[in-house]
Amino acid sequence: MQASGTSSDGQWAPIPMYHDSVFRWVFGTEQHAHVLRRFLKAAMPDLPAEEWTTLALPNTHLLTARQKEIVFDVLAVTSSGRRINVEIQTRGGMDVRRRFTFTNSTLAADQLNPGDPYTDLSPVVTLVISTFVLLPEDRDYRHTFWDYDPEHHIRFTSLRELRTLELPKLADDDGTDLWDWLRLIGAQTEEEIDMAVQSNPDLREAADLVKEFSADEARRYAARAHQKSLSDQASRELSARQEGRQEGRQEGRQEAIWTVAQSMPVEQVARLFGITPDEVTAIVQAA
Repeated sequence: MQASGTSSDGQWAPIPMYHDSVFRWVFGTEQHAHVLRRFLKAAMPDLPAEEWTTLALPNTHLLTARQKEIVFDVLAVTSSGRRINVEIQTRGGMDVRRRFTFTNSTLAADQLNPGDPYTDLSPVVTLVISTFVLLPEDRDYRHTFWDYDPEHHIRFTSLRELRTLELPKLADDDGTDLWDWLRLIGAQTEEEIDMAVQSNPDLREAADLVKEFSADEARRYAARAHQKSLSDQASRELSARQEGRQEGRQEGRQEAIWTVAQSMPVEQVARLFGITPDEVTAIVQAA
């Protein structure tokens, strides 16, 4: 039996490509830009071939006008100037859709300097790959969203576009290169990686990069430490939100007690809320 955490040859098992450190290593470096190009062509087959003649990878750090820093996982600029933000998302939450809407809009607005004409704007795409179900409203694993009037079937502009790819929704092979890529991105074992390559040899270089990353002890240690840091941060944020909700409920209860006490005797308010008259008096006086 294969030992936990090791590959078939006794080495460490590959770190899944959906870990952001591996994802950036495979797709987000200049020396691997050709690998990213192959993936994007599969993810967006509707774009013309000349879109991929060149592919630049600019700085992934962006500072908004209000000094809010945004860090993209992978940012690419195509031959026509189209900006594509490729994000791997492993954590859900109520705000995740809003966040990607914000970053998509910011990516569009960041193109212009004061005095630049709006005709200089190039289209922007946010491509989200999620390891969880992002859109429970539908069972398809891929969606594309535009500024669109569904009643009259009119697209307002082609400047902003948001595409989603949900790994948990992958079912039977649909025969597309994109399906093969997502299978590789979601692979958690060496066997699953090799199976993806057997189905589509074009994925071999990306698969080899995943293994190369995992074989490097320093990279492997840093990736796992980073992942633990993200998990710890998520736990702290959840705890803070829970404490905030508790404080909010307490403040709301005190406000209700104060409001009722303006038109009702203290003793009745105390019986209504299950507290003592002294507690009612203290809340009223503190307001």
